[in-house]
Amino acid sequence: MQTTKYEELPKRSRYYQDIIDLNLIEKGEAYDILNTSYVIFICTFDFFESNKSMYEFENICINKPELKLNDGTHKIFLNTKGDRSGISKELKLLLDYFDGKEPESKLAKKIDQKVFEAKRNDQWRREYMSYQMELNQQYRNGKEEGRKEGIDDMSKLIKMLISENKYEEIEKAVNDEEYQKALMRKYRITK
Repeated sequence: MQTTKYEELPKRSRYYQDIIDLNLIEKGEAYDILNTSYVIFICTFDFFESNKSMYEFENICINKPELKLNDGTHKIFLNTKGDRSGISKELKLLLDYFDGKEPESKLAKKIDQKVFEAKRNDQWRREYMSYQMELNQQYRNGKEEGRKEGIDDMSKLIKMLISENKYEEIEKAVNDEEYQKALMRKYRITK
């Protein structure tokens, strides 16, 4: 379940697809043992901003879009906020459940029961909380690193502008984030 829109979501789908394949086959084994696989993201937002409830991807030939690679990989992004026309009643009810409504379909009720059981499992909760604490710590570390990088970059920019007696540029950069970014690129301070 994805509740936050991250730009790298498509690359995460690629990573998960690779993990599935690596767990199915060993070096030297025949490729025909690779089954059809699906990576499914359930999102509470429309990542592709096209108002669809389901986006399904397969590998196709760019030069001839009707030609499929047929490698058995599928990536599906479900959007709980999208237009529901053209999807099954079961999927509509499932998307409603993922969007916070009470489970109505058989599948949604089954998932809800499994979630309930997992939440009552003390070992799972401890592992989940440990994992969540680790993620929170990594987030805080990344935020602090970003803050330090930002301060360092701004200091470099200010020093460069002072060395060129461009004091008005400093004032403008402090008040205009886009202008600041443009100056950072101009002076090759950031990528």
